[in-house]
This record gives sequence, structure tokens and C-alpha cells, in this order.
Amino acid sequence: MNEVKEIQTLIAVKKLRVDSLFGKRKHYAASNRKSKYHNRLGISAIVLNIFVGSILFGYLCEAIPNTFKWVGAIMALGSATLAAIQTFFNFDKMVEGHSRIASSYLEIAKECIRVIGYYEDNIIDKVILKDELEKLALKYNKAVADAVAFPTENRDYIRAKENFAQEEGYTDAELKIGGV
Repeated sequence: MNEVKEIQTLIAVKKLRVDSLFGKRKHYAASNRKSKYHNRLGISAIVLNIFVGSILFGYLCEAIPNTFKWVGAIMALGSATLAAIQTFFNFDKMVEGHSRIASSYLEIAKECIRVIGYYEDNIIDKVILKDELEKLALKYNKAVADAVAFPTENRDYIRAKENFAQEEGYTDAELKIGGV
């Protein structure tokens, strides 16, 4: 009977490790996606602003006033719109938040690896293993609660699932433990 509980506790630590790594992958995927949005919008706005503000554009406006004034106005409006979208969605804050959450999950996964190693090397017993699992579960629950402010999308989940086994180097058995 004790042997079953011991195995189940170890399985729970392994599952928590895989879940943490999966959470890390999802949040890094979201961070990368938001970073791309931030960069694309920012660079587009910069290019439009440079073009509208350039001397060349000023000379073109003098040569063909009405057409280029409207083009300039539309480009300025486009640039302002891109800047407004970037500000509204606050992509840089989202990138930082997703990266921070991903790092929290990674920290938990690494602690799980250490605890598993200690147990398998008989450095800690099943009572300490249970206590460590409880501590790790509290950290995991905090990471999940913190992640609420930085939601991921279905495509982040799909990307994490597709790349999980090959990028993290886990076996099918480990993936089954984590429910991935």
C-alpha cells in the first residue's frame, strides 16, 4: 500500500514538471507572438513617419500639391493608427509578462527535476517528497494565478504542443504523464 502512494507522489511530481514545461512553452510562444506584433507595428509607424517627415516628401508636395497632401495625410493617419494600436494593446508589457510567467514555470520544472533526482537517489524519503510536492504545487498555483493577466491563445497551445516533444527532448511516456 505504501509503495503505491510513493509511486503516485513521484508521478505527481513528474506530471507537475511536464505541466510546468508546457506552460513555459505556451507563454514563450505568446511572448514571441506579441513581440512580433510590437515590432511590426512599431517599424511600420517609424517608416511612415520618416517618409511623411522627409524633405523629399515636402518637395513632392510642392510639385503636385493636392495629390501628395492627401497621400501625406493618409500616411500620417496610418502612422498614428499604428501607434495607437501599439499603445492600446501594450505589446511590450505583454511580452515582459509572458516571459516572466514562462520563467516561473521553468523554475518550477527545474525544481521538480531536482526533487525527482533526490528521491530516486534515496537522498529524500517519501514524506519529504510529499512535502516538496506540496511546495511545488503552491508555486505552480501562484504561476497559474499570475498568468491570468497574460492569457494565451489557442495557437500558443497548438505551437507548444507541436514543438514540445522535440524542443524539450521528452519521451512519449513523459508526455503521457503530463497529459499533453
